[in-house]
Amino acid sequence: MSLYKRFGFSQTLADEGAWVPIGEGVEFKLRRMTSPLVQSKRRELEQPFEALQRSGGEIPEDQMKSIFRKLLAQAIILDWKNVDDKTGTQMSFSPARAEELLTDLPDLITLLISLSVERANFRDAANETAAGNSGQL
Repeated sequence: MSLYKRFGFSQTLADEGAWVPIGEGVEFKLRRMTSPLVQSKRRELEQPFEALQRSGGEIPEDQMKSIFRKLLAQAIILDWKNVDDKTGTQMSFSPARAEELLTDLPDLITLLISLSVERANFRDAANETAAGNSGQL
């Protein structure tokens, strides 16, 4: 088995976002969790807890939930398709709307974080074909 095929991904898609379907026609354009921009935003959001972490403490769970909600809304989710509000009206994307949606639907946070980590979501079709033909990615 080719390690390139197994572990390769497009850094461009990781940084600029890839469309990831979640079902029923809903798609999110996500930046990869390991993207330098995402990691920079995470450090910024966790900075108020730096002293606590240095002393061996952990960020309280409610604060971690808030950090991940903001991280998704401000750095990972870049756009969406076919996302409806509570009344069934399609919503256009904005970071503020994303944060509201994630506040209302906390289980969506878990799903989107998982999808933003999954390497397979950030492979481009051209590289997938090349990997299949040549054993490399």
